[in-house]
Parts: sequence; C-alpha cells; structure tokens
Amino acid sequence: MSEDYDFSMIYWNYFCALEEDLKKVSRYIEFTEDNLNTHSIELTHLLLSSCSEIDVILKEIYNILDKKLKPTKINEYRKVIINYLPELINEKN
Repeated sequence: MSEDYDFSMIYWNYFCALEEDLKKVSRYIEFTEDNLNTHSIELTHLLLSSCSEIDVILKEIYNILDKKLKPTKINEYRKVIINYLPELINEKN
C-alpha cells in the first residue's frame, strides 16, 4: 500500500464517519425546508466537524500544490482554488 493511499484513506474514513452521523440525525430530523431553522447540539457538532475537515483537507491540497501557500481565511482559500483548481468550483457530486 502506498503512502498516498494511506493518506487519502484517513480522509475518506472520516468522511464516511461524518456521513454515518448525518444519516443517524436524519432519522430524527427530516431534511426539508420546513426544518431549516432546526438546531441542536448534534447538528452543531456535525457542522463544526465537517467545516474543520474541509479546512484540513484544503490545507493538505495547498501543501501539494505549493508548499508556500498558507491561506488562513476563507477568501484566501477561494482565491487559491480559483487559481489552481478552477474546475473544483463547478464540481457536482
């Protein structure tokens, strides 16, 4: 098994764990417009965990693209993505 495979599997496994948590929440909260104002500690946990994981993965991507890239704010992340990975902007599923 290569290092790249091990590295990407860490992120994939965590994604799968977050997805499973979201599925569990969906047993109690139907994902509809009527429930957009619903909030709970579990939803907050999922949101913060997901955003944190996105942050970690983007930093790893920046490290691969250019080790000098050190974005710290969301607008800086966006600029890097637009410059280096413009196709990611319109990515669907």
